[in-house]
Amino acid sequence: MHENWRPDLSDESVVLLLKPRCSAYYNILQYCRHIGVDVVNDGKKYWVARVRRKDGGYLRKRLCIAADGDYIANDFAHAVKLAEEWFQWPSIAALAAEAYQVGSRRDINICPIGSVFTVGHALRDYVDWKLIAATRSHFETIVSLINYHLVPRVSHIPLNQFDGVHFHKLAVDVLQTPPKLGRKDPTIKLEIRELSQDQLRRRKKTFNALVSILRGAFDLAWERGHLEDDRPRRCLQRLPNVDRPRVIFLNRQECRTLLANSRPDFSKLIRGALYTGCRASELVAMRVRDYCQNTSSLFVASPKGRRTRHVILPSEAQHFFAALLLRCQRPVCSARM
Repeated sequence: MHENWRPDLSDESVVLLLKPRCSAYYNILQYCRHIGVDVVNDGKKYWVARVRRKDGGYLRKRLCIAADGDYIANDFAHAVKLAEEWFQWPSIAALAAEAYQVGSRRDINICPIGSVFTVGHALRDYVDWKLIAATRSHFETIVSLINYHLVPRVSHIPLNQFDGVHFHKLAVDVLQTPPKLGRKDPTIKLEIRELSQDQLRRRKKTFNALVSILRGAFDLAWERGHLEDDRPRRCLQRLPNVDRPRVIFLNRQECRTLLANSRPDFSKLIRGALYTGCRASELVAMRVRDYCQNTSSLFVASPKGRRTRHVILPSEAQHFFAALLLRCQRPVCSARM
């Protein structure tokens, strides 16, 4: 809903509406590989490509002219072809960071086979069901947890042989394993006694999420006749004493300091969060139509499967969102906040 919304550069009408600014407008082709449009002060628009270097910086190349006035000189498909060719130059490939797909993985890292029904078979059936029943974000979280924690530890175990010993070993392994950050798998484990209270709380919370996944998978296997008795289901126990984290409240001066030390585009997201209490993902997903000037409220469609809600805005927040609405260059519902 502000001037830094990420436009759909494959839409020629959108490209023609882009205004000059100091940085290009980018779309992600793959992580670490971007296609963009650079708008100069005379109104001409150029296709540019950007690749992330191994050291964290970027390499950038102007590819060709995109538009001059109301005329599209080269379309998105042609620009992408030129960008892909540039990415493959030996001099660029030698410096570029590894590219990887956009979005979260949506399948588990095993393809269980054989006549013996294992925990992996049960997890595969559970994931197939959740693809239908769960929200997209919740489904992707389930797949990520299964791939990181359950596949390497318990997927090979015959389901009817899963017992309390397997469950206890799983609990210890998960509590000692640090969370996964980015694409790298952490290798250093800490003994449970070495964990801080907050580290232990968070890892217990992760483990309880895994227990819920296993319960769902085992219940589905029971309903489908793959379990001979309910012993594997009965040994799945959630860990107690998972306290809620301490909530820290910022005063106005701390809010001003936070905003003053943030990039201009990111500071708008922070202000939106401070005014509304919304998650970053909820703010990013908002559309122009979600702000209602008549009722001074904001419609929030929660991506986590919870009920949608309306947030009533104070007067300061009303002015902020109204200003964003005025700056929006696209008076259609696909323009993001």
